[in-house]
Amino acid sequence: KVVELGTTGVEEILEREARFSIYPNPSLGIFSLSLEDVALDEMTLIVTDALGRDIFEKNISPPLRTFSFDLSKFNNGIYFCFLKKDNEVVWFEKLVIAK
Repeated sequence: KVVELGTTGVEEILEREARFSIYPNPSLGIFSLSLEDVALDEMTLIVTDALGRDIFEKNISPPLRTFSFDLSKFNNGIYFCFLKKDNEVVWFEKLVIAK
């Protein structure tokens, strides 16, 4: 299921057929994102801190299916990972950095 963080909290939005996974989680700060059964469209990965501030952003273009990103320069804590397509959140996951 896909969730969206709104001003009133976490709300469930439409379930998608695409599958996404992020690993390892928790991590020392280096994460891998795997996209399975995803239509080959451009998407944007955005990571925010617990206060909602963007700390990382990367455009993902076809045919990329798996890639790694490094958040090790950030402090231990909880972060949020969003995958957007056409400015709509299509996937959300909580990330934990624990060094």
